Amino acid sequence: MHIDLNKIPDENYEPFIGQTFDSEEEALLFYRNYAERHGFGIRKDRYDKKKKNKIVRHDLSCHQGRKKSIKVIDAFKDQRRRESSRCKCNANMRITVRRVFEIFPEEWHVSRVITPEDEEKILLYKEAGLLVRQIIRVMELKKKVEHGGLPFIEKNICNMFTKLNSLEEFEHNWPLTIKKYNLQNNKHMDVAIKEIELKRTHNNMTAKVRPTSRKTRSPLEEQAFQMLTPFAFKTFQEEIEKAS
Repeated sequence: MHIDLNKIPDENYEPFIGQTFDSEEEALLFYRNYAERHGFGIRKDRYDKKKKNKIVRHDLSCHQGRKKSIKVIDAFKDQRRRESSRCKCNANMRITVRRVFEIFPEEWHVSRVITPEDEEKILLYKEAGLLVRQIIRVMELKKKVEHGGLPFIEKNICNMFTKLNSLEEFEHNWPLTIKKYNLQNNKHMDVAIKEIELKRTHNNMTAKVRPTSRKTRSPLEEQAFQMLTPFAFKTFQEEIEKAS
């Protein structure tokens, strides 16, 4: 069945493993339409080539899903207070070119998909202390698919967590960077650090005053309750109930 990529009829239509496109441009147009309906833009990311410089695999990712670049501010010059648009979004779709049968032409097949909704749930389960295999199992139950039926595998989640750990390590080592480049007296740096400290204090106060619950919790829920914000914990409980 041919789909008009400029006018996709079903707003709930989402990319899935095994979906095929006649060309890379067709896949790009489809994913761009999907991204616009979900509030983000896309960019061409990593790719693999074979002989004769032919691209055989391409990742299409959220255009904001990159690391923030390090910028050293000169205190003696006027600065444009412009926030970076980059974030930790891992939404992406991987397409791979292959031929199903020898007599058929080559097509681009969707081989991996991580939607913004999937990423949000994965990070929620990670914050609750679930292992990667447990996250996979909970999401399989949530989506009511057989084992191995998700559009991503354990390796994809591990790679996502590796990126997050790298960012956390960068934030941990940032004070050493300030000292190394003598940025202690930089007024712009002082303002940024103060904002971070205020946000951290607010989060700590919110955690201390969270209401108690009389409902008996499982060990997993108890661990999540100690780690999550009230809103995140409520969302976590709802996901667990739907998966059970």
